[in-house]
Amino acid sequence: MVLDKLWGRGSPEWCYEHDTDFHAVVDMIEAMLHRAQMTPGEIRTAATLACIHYEMRRLPQPIRIEAWSRIIEAVRSERGEERDDG
Repeated sequence: MVLDKLWGRGSPEWCYEHDTDFHAVVDMIEAMLHRAQMTPGEIRTAATLACIHYEMRRLPQPIRIEAWSRIIEAVRSERGEERDDG
C-alpha cells in the first residue's frame, strides 16, 4: 500500500485518493457504518484483532545485526561515548 511507503508524508486523504487498496478498505468500512452493521468502536476492535492475528501468524523476522550495530554506534556517538570493541 502507498501508505506504508509514505507514512509521515501522506495524509490519509492523500492515500485515499492515490492508493486503490486503501480506498477500497475505507469505502467498505464506510458502507458498514452506513448500513448500521457495525459501530465505529466495533470496527476499531475488529481492525485491532485482525492486526493481532496477522502478527501472531506470520513468521518471525530475523534481527539484522548490522542494523543494530549502526543504531548502537549512532546512540554512542550522540552521547559522546567512545567505541568499545571489547
